[in-house]
Order: sequence, then structure tokens, then C-alpha cells
Amino acid sequence: MSILRFLRVIEEELGASRTERASRRTRPLLLETLEGRAVMTLLSELPLPTLSDFFPPPTTSGEPAPAPTETTPADPTTTEEPPAESEPVDELTPEPIDIGQELPTPPLLEASANSNEGWLTVSGQVIDDESVAGLTVFCMTSSGLAFSMTVGADGHYESDMMFLAPGTMLTLWTIDLDGLRSNTVLCYV
Repeated sequence: MSILRFLRVIEEELGASRTERASRRTRPLLLETLEGRAVMTLLSELPLPTLSDFFPPPTTSGEPAPAPTETTPADPTTTEEPPAESEPVDELTPEPIDIGQELPTPPLLEASANSNEGWLTVSGQVIDDESVAGLTVFCMTSSGLAFSMTVGADGHYESDMMFLAPGTMLTLWTIDLDGLRSNTVLCYV
């Protein structure tokens, strides 16, 4: 018997003890309540995923991380064998890094906030081992205002003049072309 058919049988049983007028008013509500309970019951029986299902623990031996396992209980009488060496490696597993390989460095962000009677200008410089022209410097204020500035070919950036209350904190950062985030700079007005 399907869940919907089961709910309708229960609904009919509940509706039979009431007058026809009262059951017409409550019938959709009763069916909706019973459907909701049935769905919640079914959902409560499903296993919850854990973080290890999505992010396998890192390995220190240089071996690829094990693939996520299913959340069904394991049969204690069977044992899984490790994958053979000839099987392809998961494309999400990073390749080992050569110790002598030079790693990209994150950009260095310098910033200052110049205030004159509440009117503020933010300026600074981005330093990176690659071109910084066109990078975006992001700024978030403690009052919830967010804005961005574009870095010029010489690595400098500057905001338009804006009014901010004294005591406002600014948080600035950028992301370079390698996807590396810079240091976070805090400025107080």
C-alpha cells in the first residue's frame, strides 16, 4: 500500500467520526499534517552524511586519499581489498609537490585610509610576483558597506571620496591571478 493511500485511509477513518460539515473544513489540513509526518518519519530514517563523506582525511605518505565510503553499515564478514596499482587515480587528488618546486606566493596588500572631517579616501598598493593590473581590491566596512577598487598597471589603487562615521573599521583584501588571497589589512577611520 502506498503512503498516500495509507494517509487517505486514515483520513477517512478520522473524518467518519465527525459531521460532514466539520470534516470538509479540516480534511485538507488533516491530510497535509499526516503527509508531513510521513515524510518526516521517512527522512529521519535516512543516514546523515558526515564531513568525511565530502572531504577525505589528508594523508602524509604521499598516497592518494581514500575514496569516500557509503554510509551503509559494513558487513563484518567481508573485507575490502585496496585498489590495484593499475587503477586510475581520482582526478581530484592533487599530485605530490616536488620539494624543490617553487610555490606561488600570495600578493602583498598595503593600504591606508585618509580621513578629513568624515570624508574618506582609501588608497594603497598591491605587490605580487605576477602582473597586478586589473586585480580587484575588496573592502568591507564594519557598518556593512562594501565596495571595491581596481588596481592600476603600477600596482596602486584608490577609492572615490566617501563619508564614513569615525570609528568605522575597514577590512581590505585581494585575490591574485593564481587564486591566492592576499593578507587582510585593517584600517580604522
